Amino acid sequence: MKIILKDCSENNWTYHILKNIFSVMQVKTLWTFLFLFSIVFAGISQNFTVNTQADTPDANLSDGICADASGNCSLRAAVMESNAIGGTHEILLPDGLYTLTIAGQGEDQSATGDIDIN
Repeated sequence: MKIILKDCSENNWTYHILKNIFSVMQVKTLWTFLFLFSIVFAGISQNFTVNTQADTPDANLSDGICADASGNCSLRAAVMESNAIGGTHEILLPDGLYTLTIAGQGEDQSATGDIDIN
């Protein structure tokens, strides 16, 4: 970056001080941008905690919230939401028996039948 100041040459201390200040400002701006960029993309990765053994679908896909019609997060709802919003997620599954009770086949959205993890 060139700094042009009236009556200021490269042999002048003011030139070097201002040049260093602007260099530091560029580095700080870059770090700020990288920090904000990482925050935006960190929001994509979410964790879902299953809190019911019921086999219920997610009520509102792509909203980032694992919730069936009753507000619970079932295994099926967690997988559906994770698939819908994309990215990398963790589904925390407490100990228990999870039986898939919604019959169906030939669909890949996990709404019925087996659970498809994308």
